[in-house]
Amino acid sequence: MTKIKKVKFNKTEANVMSNKIIRNAKNINHSEANTSSLIMIDIVTLASYCSGYDYAERSHTIYIKKEVTKDKSLYGSETATKEKIKRLFEVANSPVMRAIYGINQSETQIRKTLKALELETQADIIKYKKLYSVDALGNLIENPKISKDSKDSKDSKDSKDSEAKDSKDSKDSKDSKDSDVSNVSDNVYLDKVFNDIKDKVVDTEALGIHIHKLVSLTRELKKLGEEDTKEALKA
Repeated sequence: MTKIKKVKFNKTEANVMSNKIIRNAKNINHSEANTSSLIMIDIVTLASYCSGYDYAERSHTIYIKKEVTKDKSLYGSETATKEKIKRLFEVANSPVMRAIYGINQSETQIRKTLKALELETQADIIKYKKLYSVDALGNLIENPKISKDSKDSKDSKDSKDSEAKDSKDSKDSKDSKDSDVSNVSDNVYLDKVFNDIKDKVVDTEALGIHIHKLVSLTRELKKLGEEDTKEALKA
């Protein structure tokens, strides 16, 4: 890759670039149609401008960002303004895109490059940019593709982790229910069970008599102790 010659920061040119972005922001905000083409104007203009500077020379980009964000509501809100400006510089002046655009490129040349790569929108550029990285010398390197087997393996691991979590949650839920039951006295628990059964039976009067008899017997048997209870039940 040909090393670009550093160009001294030119405040006048930086102001021109800043004003272009500010003016176009108004068009973007007031456009009722698809704003993709308007956003691409900023990308092409800024990419061409930045291609004339070495990437390490950051004074011009810092100055432009400062100028265009003076109006914090440039794109409607402060948050939107920060996000849009950050994204604009990522697609126009990131190391990967600089390697793709080339150095000292005119706006016409930038457009030709984007057209050849079929990158028609900002979203297209962002997606394409993820496919590459650059080495220490600024040379473009294609990132290794994630194989289907690798993805399937990850999905399988995620599935197993999910199943393990569900199993643990189910056990915790059961333990919680068991704990709730053990914290309730036997009599209260029996009363609750009988009441639940009674709600589901039509002949509640007859069942109620048997329930009260059984509750009384259970309470008496409990007082006798475990051994006496067994004998009473056998009888």
